[in-house]
Amino acid sequence: MRLSQDSEDYWQKSGEIGIVPSTSIVVGLLEFAEWVNPSTLSALSVQLVAYLRDKMPAGALPIAFGNERRITILLMLNESHKPGKLEQQFSALLPEWEHRNHVKLLGGLSSVRSGVDAINTGYQEADKALAYQKTRGEQGTIRYTDIGVNRLFIRQPAEDLNAFMAEIFEPLRPAKGQTSGLEETLMTYMACGGSAVQAASALHIHINTLYQRIHKIEEILGMSLSNQEHLLHLQLACYLKQTYRSS
Repeated sequence: MRLSQDSEDYWQKSGEIGIVPSTSIVVGLLEFAEWVNPSTLSALSVQLVAYLRDKMPAGALPIAFGNERRITILLMLNESHKPGKLEQQFSALLPEWEHRNHVKLLGGLSSVRSGVDAINTGYQEADKALAYQKTRGEQGTIRYTDIGVNRLFIRQPAEDLNAFMAEIFEPLRPAKGQTSGLEETLMTYMACGGSAVQAASALHIHINTLYQRIHKIEEILGMSLSNQEHLLHLQLACYLKQTYRSS
């Protein structure tokens, strides 16, 4: 699947399945959950591939094969497919099969790319999307383009992310028995896009109290919200805390 585009086999095999430089393709990777019995994987893979080939439009699934826990698929789009429609159709087929076979699948889909030279890049994108889905532990598939800024943190060690967040939030947490509300204030302020009026309203405090807390946060952390680098640092920490609730 992952061949050099300078390889003769690369072009020969692509021609055999009808891929030309103008062909639009999406690479997909599906993976069985860890608790699925390894002895059943081979049979399940064969059944899933057969199911997908039967349900997908003719010619839309030229490649589909299993290897241990992972299924690799190639979706081939044509002019009649509306953007995202074929990917949606593919993803919508999975829940019924999972329910019928009492298994759980996680998956990643690449962005739409053209020509045989896009297969390797598409595979890498699908692999990253799958890794992100596994990190979240959520069933179903996700498209690489839907990951957004989270693609920057794929396969980033959890301890690194936790350490980054701890640098911001640990100093803001009061000693036992105290209630300063600084952590909640910072999270709310960032969630309100830096609007003091909205943040004060959401926290049910007077706006002057909010300003006092913000000043205290800046003082404790040695940062200033008027400094773009500091602001980005704080926004990212709040985003990660909201997205990766492991700290």
